[in-house]
Formats: sequence, structure tokens, C-alpha cells
Amino acid sequence: MTITLTQVAREAGVALSTASYALRGNPLINERTARVVRETASRLGYRPNAQVAALMTHIRAGRAVREAERIAFVRIDSFAPGTEHGMADAILAAARLRAREAGYGMDEFNLADPGMSPRRLAAVLHARGISGVLLCPLPGRASLSLDWNWDWFATAVIGNTACDPELHHAGLDHYAAVRLAMRKLRESGARTIFGLLEGGINITAKEAVAAAFVEHHPEPARARRWLDLGHGCDTAMRRRLDKLRPDAVLTTWARWNAACTAEGPLSSGVRVALTDWRPNIAGLPGVDHCEAEIAASAVDLVVMQLQRNQLGPPAMPHMLSFPGIWREGVARATATAPVSTALCVGLSSAA
Repeated sequence: MTITLTQVAREAGVALSTASYALRGNPLINERTARVVRETASRLGYRPNAQVAALMTHIRAGRAVREAERIAFVRIDSFAPGTEHGMADAILAAARLRAREAGYGMDEFNLADPGMSPRRLAAVLHARGISGVLLCPLPGRASLSLDWNWDWFATAVIGNTACDPELHHAGLDHYAAVRLAMRKLRESGARTIFGLLEGGINITAKEAVAAAFVEHHPEPARARRWLDLGHGCDTAMRRRLDKLRPDAVLTTWARWNAACTAEGPLSSGVRVALTDWRPNIAGLPGVDHCEAEIAASAVDLVVMQLQRNQLGPPAMPHMLSFPGIWREGVARATATAPVSTALCVGLSSAA
């Protein structure tokens, strides 16, 4: 027998609209009433009707954005507007587009704003009736813990930073991305590949960057000799590269900085590839993370929870992983083109 929301409302002694709002965490419903409705729904075995949820999504999508329910896009301590290769704004644009397609609006908040704190922001969102939260990427962070009431929100994280409590994530599969880059370099004929990679990203990726480099290096037993996770491309590193004379260098753009190019290109024949390819970086091939697709998928995780009335930390967090796509270097004539927010297609994902 299917239990309906009407039966839950009748059993709890509240109006149908009150039961609906209570199960979705609307702050207009007092906590005592909300608790009675939740306990009643659990006792009766109520489950949201998937067809009704789909219909409501369709109805919401037909509303003007100003009338839509809101999802909060929360910046933590990174990706200030217009920085980080411009990808922060592209990520927000992609997330906002996917939210709009699902019938939701999106508001941006920044915990780095003066006077803001996690607890205060949580109270602001709760007071406004915003129960969907999307946390922005946290490059270089191994973990995240915020002092706020997670039970008020349906939350997902863009990226792989571990959270306490653990939440749904959509992020790059760093192991698959580095494996892809190593395969492409080997196919190009490289037999000695130097890895100039960021230690912070390796930590966030739970050592997957280093593991993939070593495992898929042409000389796995000696691969550690060809790996550096702690330095930029300064003069000393440049001398080291000139001495080792690798066939190829796999690096992150932040590591391949002006100090490395100021003295001119590396020895003839050395191929440089990026683990974080961008269309506005001239001439270099690498792995496109497809952040727009990842951001859109993170929005889907939030919407899924909202439509199922699932607030609070999930019992079984979903971890969507994307391997990235290999891109060859773009022509210098188009190197300054703005970063596209179009969604990458053809990626596989696994929970």
C-alpha cells in the first residue's frame, strides 16, 4: 500500500501544505510541528512519489526565475570572483544554468565577506527558506568542517575535499586524469616524463595524483625520481630539468609559472602538458577538467535531495567522478578567448 502525503498530514493532525513544507525543511514551520510530521512520515513509511516530484520540477521550470525556489552557491575561502583562471565564474554560471533548468534560482554567498561566519550564514539561509546548498571548489584543502546546522540543508560539494560530516560530491577523478595524460605523452614517444605537480592537489585527491604518475610512468620503479610535488618552476628547478633532460614534463599551470618561461623554452623536443588544461593557455595540450559539467552534476545532487525531502548529511554519500578530456594545444591566435561555460559531453560518471 502506498502512503500518500495526505495520509501523513491527516495522521500528524496538520494541513497538507504544512506537511509538505515540514518535510522540505521550510523555516516557516516550527520545529516541534516539523518533528511530528517527520516522525509520522517515517512511521507510516512515506516515500515521495517520483512522478509527482517530476511534475513539480516541470511546474517550477515554467516559473520566472524570481519566483523560483533558491539554491545557495557558497564560496568558502577560495575562488574569488574573476580569479583562478576565470573558472570560478564559469563554474557559477554552469551551476546557475543547471539550477534554472531544474526550476530553481541560485543566490551567491561568500563566507569570506566581512562579518560573515558559517553559523551566521546558516541562519540567513534558514530564515530565507533556502534549504539547498552548493559548496564551491576547495583547491588544496584536504578537509572541510563548518560550524552550522547541516540538518537544515540538502548539500553537495563541487570537488573532492573530504567533509565532516561527509556530503555528496561531484569532482574530477584525479587518478584517471593523470593516467590519461601519461598515456597521451607515452603515445607521443616520451620515455622520460617529469612530473612537476602541486602537493596540495595531491592531498585533496588523497594521493591519487602521485599514485597515477608512478603507476603509469614508463619506468614505474624509478618514477619517484621524476616527480616533484613541492616546488614551483623556479631557477633551481629549471636547472634540474635541464640536467635531467626529460622527454616531457607533466605539470599544473600554477607550477609552470613565469619563472620557468622567462629564460626561454626548455631544450628542443621537450613536450609540456598540463593536468589542468584551459582554452586561454596558448599552445599547451592537457586534460580539460570540464568543471562546468562537474558543477552541473553537483547541482543535480542538491536537486535530487530537495525533491526527495532529504535534508541533513546523507547516510550513503554519492561520489560522482569525472575523468576529464584530453585537449591538444590551441592556436595562439585564439589563446585569449574567454573560458567557455558550455557543458562538456561524453563524460562517464560513477557514484
